[in-house]
Amino acid sequence: MIAPSANRHATAFNYAAAVLTVIICTLVALLFRHHIDPVNLAMIYLVGVVFTGARFGRWPSIISCLLAVSSFNFFFVVPYYSFSVTNEKYYITFIFLLMASLIVSSVAVKLRQQTENTLRQNSDLQSLYEAASAFASCRNYQMIADTALAAMESVFATRASLWLPSGPNDLQLIGASKEAVCESEAALWAYQHNQPSGMHTQTLPAAQSHYLPLTAQDKTVAVLGLVIAREQLQSPLLAAYASMIANAVARADASGEAQQHALEADREKLRNTLLSAVGHDLRTPLSSITGAASTLALQEGLSEQSALMATSIQNEATRLNKLVHNLLEVTRLEAGVLSLNRQPYFMGELIGAALEHCKPVIGKHR
Repeated sequence: MIAPSANRHATAFNYAAAVLTVIICTLVALLFRHHIDPVNLAMIYLVGVVFTGARFGRWPSIISCLLAVSSFNFFFVVPYYSFSVTNEKYYITFIFLLMASLIVSSVAVKLRQQTENTLRQNSDLQSLYEAASAFASCRNYQMIADTALAAMESVFATRASLWLPSGPNDLQLIGASKEAVCESEAALWAYQHNQPSGMHTQTLPAAQSHYLPLTAQDKTVAVLGLVIAREQLQSPLLAAYASMIANAVARADASGEAQQHALEADREKLRNTLLSAVGHDLRTPLSSITGAASTLALQEGLSEQSALMATSIQNEATRLNKLVHNLLEVTRLEAGVLSLNRQPYFMGELIGAALEHCKPVIGKHR
């Protein structure tokens, strides 16, 4: 934003330049006063009026029009150095000179405004392109905050702050411009209600900053605090920057979630691989223990206590082997390798098979 004192200085300079232009045109015309018809000398003033309108704006050009007509009457209409007119035909010259000056200056002013608007739009597009490139290269929230604050300071000449959610009812200040005003209460209200708060609003108007919620994919992803003039809040350029910041934060959120999911998938894959490896490594010695215990239990000449111990070893090894087998089956099921055969079957046969499978364990129970 331009300071009011700077505006006043620029306005005074424009009016002074308009007066100086008329003085220069008068001096040039005086050189040819005795050689060129006075009506033709009026063209010199038209050039000055067009230059003033194109360079310094509407009101300085109007002042230059009035001064041009007065100077033409004072210096180039007989009697010289007087505003009295002896020849009535010069009244028509004055009128047409004034009308032509006003029309030409108005056209020049419009061309100047169109040129300024075109240059401003090109500058805005260039700044938007540079900001989009900068946001595209951001890899974390801190880089996004630094880029956003730099853009707010360079484009809008305002102090800014960026807040990100750290919980359902809490915000975290990621970055703030130097001397920026940070008010967590107003920022939190804007985040929770998805509406602006603070300065220039009906909610917490005593706040020294305006807090704008940033939305991406129908979700409030951040809050931007601005010390900004009211008229700038309606700027399409501000809306474009707010959208870019919101999209950058949303991309960072999605990237973080994707990395977390990939980490969890790798962790699950490692767990399944470890369980499978351990399971297969256990089944071989368990099979050897089961076979050795079974052979030992069938040998003749063993004492009753030794036979019971051999049988107990065989049963426990068999049970442990089943546990390892079940663990491997669960691992295959979670990994999606094992597919279930889903089709109608006889319920009685399923129950009978289950009872037969559990018979060694429940044989002593009804």
